Amino acid sequence: MLILTLGTQASASTWIFNAVRALFSVNEIHAASAMSEEGYQFLGMVPPDFDHFILKSHRIDNNLINLARLSSAKVIVTSRDPRDVLVSQKERFDSEYRDQIGALSRSLVSIASIPASLNMMQLQYEDRFFERSDTIRRLASFLSLPVTDEQCESIFAALSPESVRAQISTWVSEAAPRDTQEWDMATHWHAGHLGDGRSGKWVGALPDVARKAAEGALAPFHAPKDFRSEETFWSPYLFNGPETDGGGAVTLSVNGEASLLVHGPYLCLPVGRWMMRPVLKAPSDGRLIAIKMDAYTYADDRGVMEMKTLVLPIATKKTPSLEIDVVDHLHPLEFRLYSVNDGRKGSFEFGGVRLKYLGESSNLGLHPAMSRVA
Repeated sequence: MLILTLGTQASASTWIFNAVRALFSVNEIHAASAMSEEGYQFLGMVPPDFDHFILKSHRIDNNLINLARLSSAKVIVTSRDPRDVLVSQKERFDSEYRDQIGALSRSLVSIASIPASLNMMQLQYEDRFFERSDTIRRLASFLSLPVTDEQCESIFAALSPESVRAQISTWVSEAAPRDTQEWDMATHWHAGHLGDGRSGKWVGALPDVARKAAEGALAPFHAPKDFRSEETFWSPYLFNGPETDGGGAVTLSVNGEASLLVHGPYLCLPVGRWMMRPVLKAPSDGRLIAIKMDAYTYADDRGVMEMKTLVLPIATKKTPSLEIDVVDHLHPLEFRLYSVNDGRKGSFEFGGVRLKYLGESSNLGLHPAMSRVA
């Protein structure tokens, strides 16, 4: 049996991982366990003499999704309000908000990309599943493993904050980890693992610029929202360029020469066809400015996905858009604006990028030597 414990950072996915390990242990069933976020990497970890493998991951690639589907794996997913995750990671590891939004993008898009046909159990941090012994019983039932009331309470007690702190303290004294993100290879607990566990902690703690960026870029991929019907928004805060740290619209100047004006945000999107529409405000003096925009993917053997040249102010009501086919949900995407070498000078405002899911990709993602059978 393959069991995947998949969750966003700071969503108690390690708690679930260790609860599953304990359920196999009390049933005296040998199960190997590890952490991996790449399908090919995982296959190299499986010992030859084990029939059960428990895999912990914050994101899941296409190889692992296909393996889970073909092997009838059991998938346990944990998620948490992305705004609380950002604050938790900042408190425990001093993570930069923009960097963490990138990591959360990979995790949330992975979860949103899991086929509904998989055998899946979903747990929401805000429901406080890690504070109830009944969660152990639910896990046992999902995994078709017997567990007595006594075993259930014993496992739950071993996963209490006090017990986990004691385990971490013992491990730190014996292993002397170099930093707070180095973990115990068996349990995956690490020195910076336990926070205060509060829900809604982002209120008053998360700067507005990071909150708005997270809500626009991440919320559409966090249940119960559905990216297929929700607009995704990449705030200027997520881009590299002049004065983007403020999060609001930024003024970009062109000097008549070709140059890169703004680029980013290196976030992920689920597989499918997407529309990218930049938010642009034309110069108030009526001068014409020519700029180029393109979408770039870091997928293998890919580069510029689409490019357009446009002149500001725009004659039509809507800013021209780019339409792209995303073929791998874990490859970061980049939107770029350039000035052109035409001698014209001026400035305009960039207010981010709006994205809309259009439907399934026209590229089926099949290997040229494969065929699809109806």
